[in-house]
Amino acid sequence: MAFSRLGGIVRRSAQMLPAAIPGSESTPISPRRIRTHAQRAKRKLLLMGLVFLLIQAMWSIAALVDLRFRDPFYADKVRKLRTHHETLQRDAATPDLPPSVSPHIPMVVMLGTSRTAMGLDGLTIEQQLRQSLGHSVNVFNFGIPATGPITHLLYLQRMLAEGVKPDLLLVEILPSMLAADPPPGGPLEKHFTTPNRLQYSEWEFGLHYGLCVPEQRAEWWGTVVNPVYALRFPVVGRLVPGWLPFSVRLDAGRGGDAAGWSPVLFQNPRFNDREIALKRAKNDYEAVLANYRPGGPAAEALERIVSLCREQSIPLKLVMMPEGPIFRTFYPPQTEANLQAYFRHLQEDCGASLVYAREWCAEESFTDSHHLNREGAKRYSQQLGREVIAPAIQAIRADRPAEDAPR
Repeated sequence: MAFSRLGGIVRRSAQMLPAAIPGSESTPISPRRIRTHAQRAKRKLLLMGLVFLLIQAMWSIAALVDLRFRDPFYADKVRKLRTHHETLQRDAATPDLPPSVSPHIPMVVMLGTSRTAMGLDGLTIEQQLRQSLGHSVNVFNFGIPATGPITHLLYLQRMLAEGVKPDLLLVEILPSMLAADPPPGGPLEKHFTTPNRLQYSEWEFGLHYGLCVPEQRAEWWGTVVNPVYALRFPVVGRLVPGWLPFSVRLDAGRGGDAAGWSPVLFQNPRFNDREIALKRAKNDYEAVLANYRPGGPAAEALERIVSLCREQSIPLKLVMMPEGPIFRTFYPPQTEANLQAYFRHLQEDCGASLVYAREWCAEESFTDSHHLNREGAKRYSQQLGREVIAPAIQAIRADRPAEDAPR
C-alpha cells in the first residue's frame, strides 16, 4: 500500500518536470536564442557603463564647484560659521523688528592651526561678552590642523569672496610655519596641504606661495577626471568616517561645537599618553626650530593678511598662542632672538597688532606642552575674551556706531 502511494507521488512529480532540460544535448539552444542573450548582456553592460560615467560626471562637476568635496576643512567650517551667526541673529531678534531685518551681531573669527582648534572656546567667550557688553557676539573658531599663514590667507580670501566679512579677525602665529628654511620642497605647510584642496582659480595663488608646483597640475585634474578615486578620502570621511584612520578623515571642520571649538580632537590617540605626546612634540618641532629664522612665502602670506585687512577695514589681531614651559625650551637662544625680531617687524613695519599670549598658561594646562587641554582652553578663552576681544568690540562699536543698527 505504501509503495503504491510512493509510486503515485513519483509519477505526478515527473509530470511536472519539463521533457528535457534546456541546454542539454537532447535540446540544444538555438543560435537565435544565443544572439538574444548576448544582446541583452551587451545592453546591461552598456547601461552599467553609462551609469558609471554619469556618476563620474556628477562627481566631476561636484569636484569643480563644491568645496565640500575638494576642501571639506574650509567648506564645513564656513558653513558652520554662517549657521551659528544666523542662530545668534534669530535669538537677538525683537518683536519690533520686521522679519526682513536682522539685528547686527559682531562677528569675531579666529583663523589658526590645531592649537586654535583645541584652544579657543568661542561659546565660553560669547557668554562672557553677553554679561560684560550686554549684547551677543559671534566668536567663531576657524582653527584647522596643520595649516599656516598661506592657508589662512587663502581662507580669508575665500570668505571675503563669499561675503563673509568679520568685524574682528584674529590670526594665530605658529612660529614653525614661518620658517624661511623649511625642509626641502617648499614652505612647511605644503607638506600637509595637497594641491587637490585648491580650486582651479586658485592655482596661481598656490604656485606663487609654494603650495604646489606645475608638475602637480595633472594630479589636480585627476580629481576631475576620476573623482571617485581621487577624492575618496573626503567622500568616505563624510559618509562613514569610522572606516578611515583619524588622520585622513578630513572631518575636522565638521567636528566640535556650534562655535567651532573642537574638543573632539582630544579623541586623537596621540594625546592619550602625555609622555608620548611630549616626545612627539619634540620630534616634530625641535629640528625646525634649531636653525630658525622667519621669512619666505609663509611670512609673505602673513604680511599680506595684514595688508588685506587694512584694505578691507577689518580690525586684525595676530595671536601667539600659549606654549608650555617645556615646549619653550625647544627654542634655542638665537631662534628666540630671530622670532622676537620678526614680531617687532610685524608691529613696527607692518603696523600689526600682536597678542602675545605665549606665557598665559601653566604646563598643566596642556596635553603636550603646546595644545591646550579642556581646562586650559577655558582659562585661555576667558582671558582672551576679557583682555582682547571685549575691548576690541567696544572700540569697533565706538568707531562705527552705524553698524550697530539692525540690517
